[in-house]
Amino acid sequence: MKELLLNLSDGFCAVIWTLFIFLNRVVGFALLLLGKVIAAIWSILCLLWPLNKIASGINAFFRELHSIIKPIFKSIGTCYEKFLTKTAKSFVLKRIFVPILLILLFLAIYPPSHWGYWKLKEQGIASYYGYGFYFRQTASGQRYWPWRCSAASLTLPLGTIAKVVNKNNGQSVYVEINDRGPYVNGRILDLSFVAALKLGMTHHGIVPVDIYTK
Repeated sequence: MKELLLNLSDGFCAVIWTLFIFLNRVVGFALLLLGKVIAAIWSILCLLWPLNKIASGINAFFRELHSIIKPIFKSIGTCYEKFLTKTAKSFVLKRIFVPILLILLFLAIYPPSHWGYWKLKEQGIASYYGYGFYFRQTASGQRYWPWRCSAASLTLPLGTIAKVVNKNNGQSVYVEINDRGPYVNGRILDLSFVAALKLGMTHHGIVPVDIYTK
C-alpha cells in the first residue's frame, strides 16, 4: 500500500513537473518574442524626430547598463538551468519542489488576506474608472494602475480589503480601497479596470454589487 501511494505520488509529481517545464518554455518564448518586438519598435522610433537626435545617447546608456546586469542574469540563469536539470533526474527533488510550487500557486491565487469570514457591509451600484483617471494619484497617495485590483469608496477606510460580488452573475473580486469616490448619486464603489473585467461588467458600465469586509 505504501509503495502504491509512493508511485501515485511520483506520477502526480511527474505530471506537475511536465506542466511546469512546458509553461516555463512558453513564458520564456513569449518574453523573448516581446523583447524582439520592443527592440524593433524602438529601432523604428529612433529614426523619427526628435528621438533621432538623442537615440544614440539612450542606446549607449542601455548598452552600458546591459553590460553591467548581463553577468548577474547569466549567473541566475545558469543556477536555474542546473536546478531544472537536477530536479528532472531526481524523484526526491520533485517530491520537495512540487508541493512547494502548489503551495505558492495557491497563495498567489488565494492569499491570506482573502481567508476568513466575510461580513456583508454594503449593497448598491458599482461603476469603474474611466480612461481619464489612469495613473493619477489616489486619495491614499498611490497611483491608480488599471491592472491592479483596487477601488474607490466614500465609506470604507483606506487600506481595507473588500470582497465585491456582482449580483447579476455571481462573479467576485477582492480589491483594496485606496481612493475616495464615486461622486455620483446612487453609486457606492468605483472599481479599477481589471477588477471590473473580473466582475464581467465592462460592457455594462454599472452593476449591482454586494460588498463584504472582515
